Amino acid sequence: IASCLVGSEMCIRDSVCVSNNNGIGYQCSIPWHSKEDFRHFRTLTIGNGNNAIVMGSKTFASLKFRPLPKRKNYVLTRRPPTTPSIEERDDLKYETQMENILLLPQIFDEVFIIGGQEIYKLFEPYYKKIYLTHIQLKSVCDTFFTVDLQRFESKVSRTIVENGKLLQFIEYTAVSYTHLRAHETRGNL
Repeated sequence: IASCLVGSEMCIRDSVCVSNNNGIGYQCSIPWHSKEDFRHFRTLTIGNGNNAIVMGSKTFASLKFRPLPKRKNYVLTRRPPTTPSIEERDDLKYETQMENILLLPQIFDEVFIIGGQEIYKLFEPYYKKIYLTHIQLKSVCDTFFTVDLQRFESKVSRTIVENGKLLQFIEYTAVSYTHLRAHETRGNL
């Protein structure tokens, strides 16, 4: 994975872990623990050290207001905090304008949206690739991954069993509009 700029197109990526019902969280935390998913997420989002992650304020709160190391952390929020303990610093920036987040692929090698539910949905039209870990379990959740995956082709990159739970690491790649039209035309012959 080299750059997020494809020609003049911007590339925003998504990283998410979901349960059987597409759940991603419960009461501002992840309702399961998977060392393999955390390891995958960390490796993916750190990349070569010039990556950014974007999250909403609820996701940032679930991290106890601590930025994730070795990545530039952006918090998209309506109201940046005024508490001195969570002020901006080199690895943490608050942003109130989505348009500014959309400029990040011009600065960073890769930009990942990491949650939560509203932020995933907000950036849905811009995803070129989604890295989804499906953890096979039923879990009570109050937040969900609601992105429509129909415009993506999927490929399972790895399947493992961890603590008796099946994990599938799936890469979804956006299919171009012209590719979709050609596929639809062939299907109508």
